[in-house]
Amino acid sequence: MESFDDNLLNSKVSSVNSHIQNSNYNDSSKKFDDARKHYEKEQREKEALDRLRANAKKQLKIIEDELKKVKKKEYEDVGPYLFELFRKLSRATNISDIKIDIGRGGKELLNITDENGTHILNRLSDGQLSVFMLSYFIGNIFRRRNVADGIKVYFIDDITSCMDDINMLAFLDFIKYQISGNDLKAPDNAAISQLFFSTCDDRIQSLLKYKLNARGIEYTQIDGTKFSSYNKF
Repeated sequence: MESFDDNLLNSKVSSVNSHIQNSNYNDSSKKFDDARKHYEKEQREKEALDRLRANAKKQLKIIEDELKKVKKKEYEDVGPYLFELFRKLSRATNISDIKIDIGRGGKELLNITDENGTHILNRLSDGQLSVFMLSYFIGNIFRRRNVADGIKVYFIDDITSCMDDINMLAFLDFIKYQISGNDLKAPDNAAISQLFFSTCDDRIQSLLKYKLNARGIEYTQIDGTKFSSYNKF
C-alpha cells in the first residue's frame, strides 16, 4: 500500500481488459470461422443436391416420355382385340364398338368410348366392368403373343364376382385354345405357356379340368391342404 501507484493499477486493469477482449475476439473469430466453414460445406452440399435434382428431373422426364410411348403403344395394340373379346366374353351388351384414344383434345387422358364416341366405363355394371378388364387383360396376352422374350405365364384370380355377366364357356375355351396354341403340333405358337387360375366354384374347376384334359393339356389342382405346412407363418 505504501508503494501504491494509480498509473500502475490502471495499466494492470487495461492489460486485463485487453486480454479479455482479445480472448473474446479469438473466440468470436473461431466461432465465425467454424460457422463460415459450416455454411460453405452446406452450400457445396446444396449445390450438389441441386445438380442431382436437375439430373433427376431430366431422367424423370425421359422416363415419363418413354412411359407415355409404352402406354400409347399398348393401347394401340390392345385396342383391335378389345371389342371382339368383350363381345365374346360378355353375356349381354348393347355396345357395337369400343375405341381407345389417348391424348384427345391435347390432353394426355385415356378415352374409352363406344361407336358414338360416348364414354362407356360409367355405363357398365360392376360385372360388365370386370369382364371389360378381363378382356383388356386377354388383349395384352394376344399383344405379347409374338414377343420373343415375353414371359407367357399368367395369373387370373377368382372371377366369380362377374359370373352373371361373363360367358364362362367362351372364357374357358379361350384358355384351352390359347394354352395349346390352337395346334398341338406347334406349342411354340401358344399365347399362354402356363396359367394359374383360382376359383372357389367347383363347377368351373371341373369344367376347366375336363376341357384341358380333352385337349391333352396338363392340369394340376392345388388346394389349401398343400399349404398346410405354411400355416405357422
